[in-house]
Amino acid sequence: MSAITDLSYWVDTTSAFDGNSGIQRVTRYLAAGLDQLGYPVEYLCWSNTDVAPVRCPGERRRKLARWNGPPARGWWQNAMRSRRGAAAGNERDIGGWLIVPELTYHDILNQRAQADLAPLLIEHAHRMGKRAAFVFYDLIPMTTPGYEELRGAHALYLRHLAQSDLILAISHHSAAALARHFRDNLQLAAALQPSIRVVPLPPEFPGWPRETFTAREYPPVEIVSIGSIEPRKNQAMLLRAFNALSAEHPEIAARLCLIGHIFPELREEIAGLAAVNPHVEIVGYLPDSQMIERLRRSHFTVFPSVEEGFGLPIAESLWFGKPCLCANFGAMAEIADGGGCLAIDMRSETEIRRALERLISDEGFLRRLTEEAASRHLATWRDYAAEVAAVLGAENAGIAGRERPTY
Repeated sequence: MSAITDLSYWVDTTSAFDGNSGIQRVTRYLAAGLDQLGYPVEYLCWSNTDVAPVRCPGERRRKLARWNGPPARGWWQNAMRSRRGAAAGNERDIGGWLIVPELTYHDILNQRAQADLAPLLIEHAHRMGKRAAFVFYDLIPMTTPGYEELRGAHALYLRHLAQSDLILAISHHSAAALARHFRDNLQLAAALQPSIRVVPLPPEFPGWPRETFTAREYPPVEIVSIGSIEPRKNQAMLLRAFNALSAEHPEIAARLCLIGHIFPELREEIAGLAAVNPHVEIVGYLPDSQMIERLRRSHFTVFPSVEEGFGLPIAESLWFGKPCLCANFGAMAEIADGGGCLAIDMRSETEIRRALERLISDEGFLRRLTEEAASRHLATWRDYAAEVAAVLGAENAGIAGRERPTY
């Protein structure tokens, strides 16, 4: 077994935040996957006292371990595991790395931008004789209306990322967007850019087994849409399309449930759209167990977002054997391409209404998509961790810089 014997891992927000949103899930599950593979990890967080990264203390390690995060063992125990593996001759040291899976400028506790820590983390890694690898999600604050207050902080973060040693993009879409930003906005030639490697996120929902196809009572058709309710996620257009379909075909037996935290600027509009249709339910945030129970009872899901770095709710819908109605462009199309999805132009209310009508009314078509979703090969977070480790090893061996694609 190959292993990383000198690996640091940044968990500053995830180890302090009492929630498990998208980036926190990536942080926890990648760490857990590395742990499952036997890689020793030193978890780091920021210390205002030391004005530097420090080993994550026990209380925060226990917070990190929640929601299927890595076990809360101490660094010395990880170091002992590393030494035992090396003594047995079953490890290959692929060099020292600091992995940063979180945004380094967003104060999630207070929902605002803060001073970007990325340059300090890169400096820390280099001082320790390591290299810095950042998981990269998207350029949404730079490209999408509604995120203007984060645009300056995100632009500075991207400038700092250009000084890192490796970027692990979560999709080809986000990798290409970042390379274009480096070229067009920072005037960095390809040879001067850090290595950008695509490692797509896996669909696995840790702690829950993969669902296989089971017949559902039909009708009524249960539809679930999971994700924070915000402008780019496009739930308002989904509700307008569903309301138009309900008004045009009152005989159709279908219910739509929206699950997710509602951004304040959308509360009034979403409440108004839901109020006119008794077949719409807005439940807000739900704990994982309740959300998954709703998902498992559904016939299909809708992810109406028009801009994502990846689109994890699509992948997780497939993990539970549920077809997903999603966008036919950007990162969402990359996930849909393998089957089990109906991909359309999510910017068109008319297309959304027609797609909903087809999925609700055509039982044979929905059954075929369900069978596709249940039979797709889907990676786990352990697989993802192994691929990340392989990329780190290739970078150390000087392979990745020669073989990486040009975006």
